[in-house]
Amino acid sequence: MNKFTKLSAAALLAVLLAACDKPATNGAAAEAAKPAATQESPEAIQAQGVADFKKLLDWNQSQESSLASFQAELQQALASGDKAKIEAGIKTFGEKVDGVLKSLDALDIKNADINAFKAKTKEVLLLSNGLITESVKVMANPTPEAQQAIQAKTQELMQAGQALQQSQAELEKKFAPAPAQPAPAAK
Repeated sequence: MNKFTKLSAAALLAVLLAACDKPATNGAAAEAAKPAATQESPEAIQAQGVADFKKLLDWNQSQESSLASFQAELQQALASGDKAKIEAGIKTFGEKVDGVLKSLDALDIKNADINAFKAKTKEVLLLSNGLITESVKVMANPTPEAQQAIQAKTQELMQAGQALQQSQAELEKKFAPAPAQPAPAAK
């Protein structure tokens, strides 16, 4: 069971970090951004998308080390085997993830596509946090049904993470600045 927990925590961290690389949208924000976007020129919309995508990538980069340290602290608590430390570790981890989510919500994203990505990112972070919490609870009382539920949630999280990665790749194609291409060599 200890190996199962460590694998779940590792998988969760991987998805959590992948999620941080991607922005998501919430419905209300996306709807609010659509009317404004229709009044702007395509160049202005593209420029806003590029700026928002950069803002979200910068946020993600700043959060990666924090999330990794949060997960390391949680793994130390789990490795101790002390129920009190484990419970405190889970509580602290949840609070720290809440702080990350608040910082994500605080990002001022105007582009509808980037806002959708921001919402997906938040969804994956919430799924990750829930999976970690449930995994620790299952460690205390492992039953076949609980383990199956954890496996199902892990699968759901992995699928959400893959969708997030696909969305990020699409946004990179659309909004990431193109690298400078070298001039062709003269013959």
